[in-house]
Amino acid sequence: MVKPVFEAPRLLANKVAIVGAGLAGTATAQVLSTAGIECHLFDPEPASGASGNAQGMLYVAPQIDPTPASRFWLQAFDLACEQYSKRPEFHASGLLCLAEDDAHETRLRRIYERLARSASDLAWVNADEASSIAQIPLLRSGLYWPKSGWMAVRNFVLRELEGVIRRAERVEQIVEVGEQVKVNQETFDLVILSNAYSAQAFLPVYLSPKPVRGQISRIKGPSPKAAACAEGYLTPADSEGWASFGASFVPNDADSDLRAEDDRFNQTLMTQLIGHELCGQAGLSRASIRCASPDYLPMVGALPNAEIWMDGLSKLRTDAKWKPARAMCAYRRVMVNIGHGSRGLTSTPLAARILLQQITGQPVPADDDIPSHVNPARFLVRALKRNQI
Repeated sequence: MVKPVFEAPRLLANKVAIVGAGLAGTATAQVLSTAGIECHLFDPEPASGASGNAQGMLYVAPQIDPTPASRFWLQAFDLACEQYSKRPEFHASGLLCLAEDDAHETRLRRIYERLARSASDLAWVNADEASSIAQIPLLRSGLYWPKSGWMAVRNFVLRELEGVIRRAERVEQIVEVGEQVKVNQETFDLVILSNAYSAQAFLPVYLSPKPVRGQISRIKGPSPKAAACAEGYLTPADSEGWASFGASFVPNDADSDLRAEDDRFNQTLMTQLIGHELCGQAGLSRASIRCASPDYLPMVGALPNAEIWMDGLSKLRTDAKWKPARAMCAYRRVMVNIGHGSRGLTSTPLAARILLQQITGQPVPADDDIPSHVNPARFLVRALKRNQI
């Protein structure tokens, strides 16, 4: 058995500050509060970021091979389907993940065969079958996920969270003091940064999440009965008749101004999906900034004590294959739950359970190795191996 470089943290806590009340923060607060932990959820403008979109799809994109990333996203998707099925904000319309071109269709077919799931979980559909499910003409074959669908995201993140103390405050200062941490001068056992790219102000140098601008367009007119996506996506209509489509994807752009060219780009995505631009009454578009990690897996868990780790793992700077005699286990009282990109609706329920495990020891509903693959410590280890710090 290969010796691990680091062990999972275990940070007992009775009172926790959670910064950011979007999908990541609300999922974390709900899970920890249910476990009896006093949770203070800080956010001066809840749902002001990407989690404030009117609609979002519960999206999954497995790979042919069972890589750690593919296993994470599949297991996160299954947990999210289970949890959301009980929520009124979730609409289990099903999700059609259609091929973008012939090569992509071949890959999707191989994924379908490799997963070998029951028809109630996953089906292969041709273009006619996809069109019948969506009740609009669609151009390609692909995967149909019957238990998936779309969420009224803004309504979901603004829902009442029993036992959670919402604080309409901006966090200006985080100071660790021994086994506790002060947030705006108030003492907590832990602080969890769940505020997406805004967490950058409190992150160490070895963590470098990237901003990704995304603009979503809205339209009132003919819409599908099931959520559908290829390179772009189109949701069913909400209770007021508005459907969402898009979305633009602009890395390293942190501006949330509305741009006409992004709406035009979103219409080109619809041409690929349904063969023509969408017709109907245009609604108000919305641009927001997603937070992506360099390896496109979320960053979830306690931050390592960098000084201790850099000393104990210093040999990695000259030998990337070296293993320490003892796995590193020194962690700070600061945790993160960021880097979910455009799939936070899928990943945040599992991320919250991973944080719960690191605080209470409760098991995670996923493979045993999954928490280590999303632990932010992986970037410190990577930086040492590359002699970057």
